[in-house]
Amino acid sequence: MKQISIIITAIFLILGLAACSASDSIVGEWGVTVNGEKKILTYKDDGVYTVTNGDGVVEQEGTYEVDGDKLTATSAYKIVGDERLNLQEASDDVLTFSIKGNTLTLTDKLGDTLDLKRK
Repeated sequence: MKQISIIITAIFLILGLAACSASDSIVGEWGVTVNGEKKILTYKDDGVYTVTNGDGVVEQEGTYEVDGDKLTATSAYKIVGDERLNLQEASDDVLTFSIKGNTLTLTDKLGDTLDLKRK
């Protein structure tokens, strides 16, 4: 259950590191499997992120910013099937992150972590 809440939070907290080397940058594709569901989080260098399911269907899009090891992402809608569902308010969350090798670790405010692998 904690992994699900972390992945949901991670969806809202996608960030990029322009000042770091390419291997230390969050920009790119990161994969994770939670409860048998594959997700790919793509962080673009223009500050946009997407969350795609294992079938390649975009489930969420938003924008992100990085401040040190803090990730802040904003999403105003999520995608379900062919419909873009507006959230009542844009959602902002902050996660702490670290990158070691090909592993991105996201930590929420409760200390729960989620490891994603670079694709």
